[in-house]
Amino acid sequence: MILETPSNTPNTWKEEIELLYSMVGKGPGDLGLAEKARALQVQGEKEREKWLDLEERKKKKQLDAVERKMKTKEEKKRARKERVKVRHEREKATENSLELLDTDVEVFTPRS
Repeated sequence: MILETPSNTPNTWKEEIELLYSMVGKGPGDLGLAEKARALQVQGEKEREKWLDLEERKKKKQLDAVERKMKTKEEKKRARKERVKVRHEREKATENSLELLDTDVEVFTPRS
């Protein structure tokens, strides 16, 4: 399970600590844990999309700057392919985050 922290407030930290304590002793087949994971995934979706979009725009801006400096058509063609590659990487990252919901959750047991 990946914890996504939407903000740096003490209340958020408290909620995360409570979540971690609630996971103690639970196994990968625990339905409550799977439901909580899905709920948190949905809750963090807008924030995750915002950051993915920001990163994509940043990469596109960098590639556009490089492309403007290029002189040959072949170099421009390679830059366009790179932009497509960046877009596919973003789509794959989104798919991977959704696949995480279907993976087993490791059991966390604190040491005494």
